[in-house]
Amino acid sequence: MLSPRRGRDELTPTRRGSPTTCPGHLPRPPSQRRPDGSPDDVDRDIFALFAVMNENTTHYLEAQRTKLAKPPAADDADFQESNKMHSINGYVYGNGPLMTLRQGQRVRWHVMSMGNEVDLHTPHWHV
Repeated sequence: MLSPRRGRDELTPTRRGSPTTCPGHLPRPPSQRRPDGSPDDVDRDIFALFAVMNENTTHYLEAQRTKLAKPPAADDADFQESNKMHSINGYVYGNGPLMTLRQGQRVRWHVMSMGNEVDLHTPHWHV
């Protein structure tokens, strides 16, 4: 969500996401649905937002930087890079809930990736 007070360069600290619009979510005939209305060809939906959040643009930056024991210069390249948070569904450093699947389970993935022209958080799977 863009903050009207801070301009287009800053996302407000809020939920992010995308509406889901795909043929699998259109109404299906009863023969292709379970009694609860869910599609009969999918066991589970997984939603994953891979994003890079640039905390260098937040209005909290200066207050947080000056609280450090040895505050780095605001234009220090390493400091600026350390403020780019790569996340999955808003969790950083791998501390989010695990996406656990069972072998043979039919899963529909809804994957989004956000970043900038230089730094994207590209989804990839480890087997």
